[in-house]
Amino acid sequence: MLSVDRFTLDVNVPIYSLANGVAIAAQLPQNSDPTTPGFLLTRHEVFHVTAPFTAARVDYDKPPTYVWSLVSFVTAPGMSVSQIGDANPDWLNRFVIRLKETELAVSFHTANPNLATLTSGWAHQPAAPTFPATVARRPSTGTSIERDAAAYRPIADDLIAGKPVVFPLSTDGDVTPVTVLLGDYLGIAGTMGGGVLGVQIEIFSIDKLDVPGAAQRAVSAATQTWWATASGPTRLETSATDLPANGLVWQYSMTNFLKWINGITWASEWPKYGAVDAHNVAVPLPARPNTRIII
Repeated sequence: MLSVDRFTLDVNVPIYSLANGVAIAAQLPQNSDPTTPGFLLTRHEVFHVTAPFTAARVDYDKPPTYVWSLVSFVTAPGMSVSQIGDANPDWLNRFVIRLKETELAVSFHTANPNLATLTSGWAHQPAAPTFPATVARRPSTGTSIERDAAAYRPIADDLIAGKPVVFPLSTDGDVTPVTVLLGDYLGIAGTMGGGVLGVQIEIFSIDKLDVPGAAQRAVSAATQTWWATASGPTRLETSATDLPANGLVWQYSMTNFLKWINGITWASEWPKYGAVDAHNVAVPLPARPNTRIII
């Protein structure tokens, strides 16, 4: 039997993002319906402790492991794809801003083909990257605007219709990806079934991480049409770390994963503070970060 983390919540309880990442797929139905739950699939990056760094330091120069979070049964009543607002998830507001500015820019450029300053800026070609050499040169400013406008509009139309969508990949140099930030508002708890309000959270990776209780099984969305699209051959980011078509992944409980990752990052970040005691002696790593919660 599939085991996932489900949390029962009260009405209108807000849901927030677990970490920074790139939005891969989403659905935001206006009404909370357990048969067509709203969701957000986000890809995150986990960096590791590697030599020649000391035992507690994370090496950000080495490739990370991709980790995904799938937040399901989230809903956003009153959300709008035509304007930003408090009812919108934060990632949607960023999407709306980019869509609006690109469509307005394309319209203005089309209406003013002989405006010299605009034509010059539209054709501006960013400098070629010097590192890494494998990174392709970015398109001109105008081309980037036109591509974003063309790619974002059908996504917006499907979001308005309550359909699942997939977003541009972060490795696609032609279209701007949609970002998700730690603590972003994602929506409110929806109906999970039986009239129970709450949220379902799945955290998973292709490569197994040393998280206690890891289990290899299919993600809950593996049979959904949108999963087939999100894991299709045209969605490849890197050959070894893409979503599997059969949905077979290593899954982790949310609490176990957060405890594991916080232990690594906390130990790595602590020396950067340079904390010393009254005798100017380095303060050893505390057992856990200071909490704002008073017990």
